[in-house]
Amino acid sequence: MVRDSKGSHAAAGRQCQASPATCRTDRHSTAATDADHCHQARSALASIGYMVSLLCLPLCGCDGVEIHRGTINSVVDRGTIAAHDGGSTSTKDTGIVVDNAPQNNDTESVDSTAARQRPEAQRQAEGTKWHPGHYTFTGQGIAAAVKTPKIVGAEQGYNWADIETAKGTYAFGAIENDLRTLQASNKRLVVKVRYKTFGGQAQHGQCAPQYIHDLGGVELERYRDTPWNRHSQKMIARGRGDAIKRCVARAHMAPVKAALVQLTRALGQRFDREPYLEAIVTEETAGSGCRKSTQQEVKKCNQDYYLTLQYLNQKTREAFPHTVVLQQANWLSGGGMDQLFADAVDKGYGISGPDLMPGRHTTSSELYPSHAGEIPLALDNQRATIVGKSPSQAYDWAVNTLGLNYVFWAPHHSGDWDFETKIIPLLDKNHWRISTQCPANIAPCIE
Repeated sequence: MVRDSKGSHAAAGRQCQASPATCRTDRHSTAATDADHCHQARSALASIGYMVSLLCLPLCGCDGVEIHRGTINSVVDRGTIAAHDGGSTSTKDTGIVVDNAPQNNDTESVDSTAARQRPEAQRQAEGTKWHPGHYTFTGQGIAAAVKTPKIVGAEQGYNWADIETAKGTYAFGAIENDLRTLQASNKRLVVKVRYKTFGGQAQHGQCAPQYIHDLGGVELERYRDTPWNRHSQKMIARGRGDAIKRCVARAHMAPVKAALVQLTRALGQRFDREPYLEAIVTEETAGSGCRKSTQQEVKKCNQDYYLTLQYLNQKTREAFPHTVVLQQANWLSGGGMDQLFADAVDKGYGISGPDLMPGRHTTSSELYPSHAGEIPLALDNQRATIVGKSPSQAYDWAVNTLGLNYVFWAPHHSGDWDFETKIIPLLDKNHWRISTQCPANIAPCIE
């Protein structure tokens, strides 16, 4: 069962008071400098645990903590201070310039053991934040989560082009504001960074920063490019064949891949230690950006794309050693989903998806039941994929058939899927049941 996090933070506060690292006495009884004092405090608090350290250090008059290779080091200014009054945080809306951050070595092995040892050691020492349950998503999801007591939190999407305002310069203000809003109501934020847009969202044709477009790192598909598709045929008939159907960043291209890794590192540096940042969701698998002239070129491109997904998930887990990482998976051209699930087991991430479809499997969801309890599992509930089904069927499919840990409900306001009059009563009737078992590949879990 998910514990109330305020209770957990209160318990942590009591540990602070009982700990020998309650450094106020030591601070005034020795001639140690502030730096020595804080170094001693961090060393003592390291034995208690990561989350307790976040709460205790401000009592000692010291700054935040940074976990690195199993030790606790000073963070000069991350824009976040964890207070001792129930774990509230205050944040500053500042862009982070990381032009000098380490560049991705594209020749690095996806299966590099050394590359995984650092986050693995951190996870084993400190644990992964774990608050499974029923969440909301889409633009209205945060407001719906705040006003619904038993909703655990909200998933919110952020466009890559809006986060990286110039090459290597990141604006995290929107994420910080949403995190503050949810935290004030004891709710969790799940962040998805988008670099693919479909349908109406694709019309502006900007799914990546401009410099990525300039280097040819984006594929724009128009309705006239897929005349065999039923929806494309309708758009062509309406004279909208030149409208953009989807915009996809070519993640398998070396400079695009490197930019995504750098973005992930910056996000992890800023948000991994936030106790109310529950999960980071990577972009969905559908749409590889592999439209090529020959079948052989398409096959080679898809193979590169599969390896890229594994690589990016590994790097995301390294950047977020204390946070659930979810690869949003639905379809993979030419197969490869089995290998992606096996990689998730090995690298310590989970699988999510945009399509909770009762009674119908995507190429990913058919693998969910056999991986329940092994990796984190999640799905979004979208109107487009639930035609002809009831909320009761969706709940039963999600909880009893697939064994999900997270369900992200769209807060619709009409018909059989009205959030307040249909979904909430359904969840109440079922006592908000969902699998809360800590998955083996991210254990230990911390609440």
